[in-house]
Amino acid sequence: MIVRNLELRDAYDCFPVWQSNTGGLGDWKTAYDNIWLRGAGHVWIDHVTLSDKGHPDEDEPTYFGRNHLRHDGLLDITNASDLVTVSWSRFADHDKAILSGNGDTATGDRGKLRVTLHHNEFTGVVQRAPRVRFGQVHLYNNRYVIPVPADTHDYRYSVGVSTESAESAVYAENKAFTTPGHVEVADLVKSWNGTAPDVGWTPTLHQEIDSAERADREVAQGAGAGRIR
Repeated sequence: MIVRNLELRDAYDCFPVWQSNTGGLGDWKTAYDNIWLRGAGHVWIDHVTLSDKGHPDEDEPTYFGRNHLRHDGLLDITNASDLVTVSWSRFADHDKAILSGNGDTATGDRGKLRVTLHHNEFTGVVQRAPRVRFGQVHLYNNRYVIPVPADTHDYRYSVGVSTESAESAVYAENKAFTTPGHVEVADLVKSWNGTAPDVGWTPTLHQEIDSAERADREVAQGAGAGRIR
């Protein structure tokens, strides 16, 4: 399946649901992603632009002391989806960008969720660029732009790795970051419960990998809908 040269924005949930949690605060949960892959195989997503343009969650009111969120992810890859490539796409002005894996206990994802993300731009994204729970995910030549000041968008992290590292295997190389001065290198990656000493695999199926400097320039000019050369 090929999804190409589309702009998709504002998957707006009119009826978010309140859910309590063990922290005692609770959260508003929403249902819709701009693109959601469930059990999908051999998928190429190329030159798409995904955002919540026009209705940012930061402009929504608060109820019960929590933000009344209307949007979920821009792209969720779940339910044992496999062999997915996302290239030359733009993810913008959103909280949660990309999720790989249903949850830490979704063991049906084991052996699946082989994903490649290359030459994509993440700008104004708070977190999950991507967040990986299972699978082998190869990240290369992606461009990250964190707004100044970063707290305008409540920046949390860019690459998230959860579950045991042996099952949440992210191989990242030659990425470009533009950040405000108070965001440190350690802030760009977040890990939950990892124990493995290394990632445990080396990608072999990929195009030529550019330098981070070249990727930064070319992705800024070429990523997103309407920019196929």
